[in-house]
Amino acid sequence: MPDRSDPLAPDPFTRRRFIAVSGAALGLAPLAPLLAGCAGDPVVSATCPGYAALTPEQLQTRATLAYVDVTPELGKLCSNCKFYNLPTGQTSPCGGCQLFQGPVAPGGYCTSWASRA
Repeated sequence: MPDRSDPLAPDPFTRRRFIAVSGAALGLAPLAPLLAGCAGDPVVSATCPGYAALTPEQLQTRATLAYVDVTPELGKLCSNCKFYNLPTGQTSPCGGCQLFQGPVAPGGYCTSWASRA
């Protein structure tokens, strides 16, 4: 056991500390996709089919516009944006966008959102 009077002694990894660190890690787990997006990696969601067909450049354009499948802005949805294209078939509820390629969730959002007139 290290001498607790020595400030340079290594801190023992106790059960209490393990539980605290584990709890903090579990609490941050839902933020992992957001943190990955902050690191420069475009976040790909499984809400709409078709992401696998996108090129890295197309994914980067989506990331540059901060597109997400679930809007963080109350009332600002892709479905009420002037750039949103309605779905063309019955196989998916997802439409498209005039600003970037690939599927767009109706409840999504990007920084270029503009109200439909």
